[in-house]
Amino acid sequence: MILMTLESIEDEDDRAFMLHLYEQYSRLIRKTIYSITHDPESIEDLIQDTYEKLIKKISTIRSFECHKTTADGVYTSRSTAINFIKHRDVVNKHVCYGDENDFSEILQGPPDGFEEQSIHRLDVDTVLGKVSKLPEAQKDILFFKYFLEMTDDEIAGIMCISASNVRQSLRRARNAAKTLLTEEVKPNE
Repeated sequence: MILMTLESIEDEDDRAFMLHLYEQYSRLIRKTIYSITHDPESIEDLIQDTYEKLIKKISTIRSFECHKTTADGVYTSRSTAINFIKHRDVVNKHVCYGDENDFSEILQGPPDGFEEQSIHRLDVDTVLGKVSKLPEAQKDILFFKYFLEMTDDEIAGIMCISASNVRQSLRRARNAAKTLLTEEVKPNE
């Protein structure tokens, strides 16, 4: 795939330069990206992204001396890998997985201050732990409605039920979640 991208460069001199750059630095760029991400599944895509960024600044790279070209390749691959990790962390911050199936919920940003963040994290963990105990159908309908923000008609199409049944199922799922959440709050009698 990378070679196809390099072949798409119109100027023959630029294409030859980038091909030489690829042959000379591909192992270093691969190693740099892997040392940061430790993600073998995404490494080819990240290498592709790195070379696309390098192609955009080819005129600048051509003016560099050898050691500056190496440094720029490493810097570009590092920034690509770091951006990937930041994006992955943002996605993972908003997607939480339940015990049996995926159950996701958009979380509010954490409050300021260490104590408030600790309390917020504890509350979120408690809510997700309790909601993951719901039956599969209730977890699914809450996921569709509140994470994917689907309409009742869209949910009805997926679950093969009527829109009025979706509303009734949502009400039951919310009540079940509320019951699970309030069980812990009640003092033991």
